[in-house]
Amino acid sequence: MKTLLLDLGGTHLRAGFAKDHEKEILDMKKIKINEIGSIESSIEDLVSQIEPQEIIFSAAGPRKENTIKMTNRNFNIDGDELSKKFGIQCHLLNDWESIGYCIPTLASHEIIEIKEDLNKKNESLMAIGPGTGLGCVQIKYKKDIPNIFSTEVGNTRQYNSFLNEHFKLSDTDEFHYLEHYISGSGLKKIYFIKTQKDISPEEILDRYGNDEACTNVVDDFIEAFYKILSDLALTFLIKGKIYLVGGLMRSLCNLKSMKEKTENFINHPSDEHNKILKNCGIYLVKKEHTPLYGNLNYARIRTINE
Repeated sequence: MKTLLLDLGGTHLRAGFAKDHEKEILDMKKIKINEIGSIESSIEDLVSQIEPQEIIFSAAGPRKENTIKMTNRNFNIDGDELSKKFGIQCHLLNDWESIGYCIPTLASHEIIEIKEDLNKKNESLMAIGPGTGLGCVQIKYKKDIPNIFSTEVGNTRQYNSFLNEHFKLSDTDEFHYLEHYISGSGLKKIYFIKTQKDISPEEILDRYGNDEACTNVVDDFIEAFYKILSDLALTFLIKGKIYLVGGLMRSLCNLKSMKEKTENFINHPSDEHNKILKNCGIYLVKKEHTPLYGNLNYARIRTINE
């Protein structure tokens, strides 16, 4: 049995396939959206090449039953329509649902400890990652089966006043909700407001330690991230590990500041709530293509439960 694995982001369609739900993903490829005629024609090409028996397809946007309206592209994806077109089952997942399904498959060599996990058992976990936007998912175990709860934390607005003050923003016209601040694009906009220089998030991080403005903006970004992470850990009552996911987090975790500033995570006025935060572990996920691996694990779990 072959499973076609697809993940559609704002700029790329990533694809691969697996045989008999084995752990290895074969023929993994990254296709630029701007260079293809249509998403559907690309899927049609992949289906004809691979001849799969099922498709597991993740995309950035809230999922309603088996449809997704993407938030960063003008695409509507209907899994049932794709099933009819290709004559095989097509299951849709929100991209952070799929990342949630990847988390239980991670091996020890695929994560790096930022803060030690003091919980004896992982009852509830969380994964979060600022990239183009800000994604977050909660994972709860029931009889050793992961239950995945994706969120729209990146589109919440309760932190706007705090973040405007924290970053001392003189212009807030482009900052409407959380991921406008805590994301790669947010980092870029904040740096531009401070300096009137338009450079990429990657370049801002590369200049850390050598450029005062870059260093200050990144340090402020890390502090804000940890304070919000602390609130989310209490909101979801995390009793286990928190996983940091994505390229931006991998770059940030190369900085000593990420470990040094964990004090901003454990900074609650209540001793009991501080104890919950002290027990939480924070770990960087080194593994790339987490949505594709999550799609594969979802296919495996579906087969077990059927």
